[in-house]
Amino acid sequence: MTKDDILQVAIPMLYQKGILCFSLNEFLQVHHISKGSFYHFFNDKDTLVYEALCRDNQNYRYKTERELYTLKSLESKMCKIFEVYCVDNAYNRQLCKFYEDMFLYAITSQNTLFMRYIQNLKEHTHYLILQSIESTQISKAKKGKMRDLSEFLSLGIDGFWLLQSVMGKTWEEKNVEVKHLIQSLCVFVRQKDSKI
Repeated sequence: MTKDDILQVAIPMLYQKGILCFSLNEFLQVHHISKGSFYHFFNDKDTLVYEALCRDNQNYRYKTERELYTLKSLESKMCKIFEVYCVDNAYNRQLCKFYEDMFLYAITSQNTLFMRYIQNLKEHTHYLILQSIESTQISKAKKGKMRDLSEFLSLGIDGFWLLQSVMGKTWEEKNVEVKHLIQSLCVFVRQKDSKI
């Protein structure tokens, strides 16, 4: 099995099991990967998880960027970027749960690989937000204001979701709150330039 093969089969199991319950021994057994093959490509479980998540995030960025250019409004583009929070389906719920656990694990363990992954995720999200702003028909002043907000948005919505989780809100409540946040930001952008 190649490194690419291992990374490809790791993602579904990671999202299904969650970062805390993902067992390297179970993963190797289920996918018939010898420990020698695994350790030829990866130092440990954390390295596998980090590289698999980075690859999945890169694929998400490319796919989402292509789709953004088919959308007209800033709101629809923002909802596309944060689709995992805005569209209620089993996969998105599973993914949200995974990322909640991963963020909490990264923060509490101070694991440098996962902290680096969060930075990587933030950079990809920031890029997508900037692409959304630049490809939307709004004034230069509004684009400038949104670019200023884009740094916050790139991790702010993820942080907002996580905060809602810590507060014990249900998925449905968090879903509504994130949609309201995105709508409010888009209303802000649609205001007259003199109010900015």
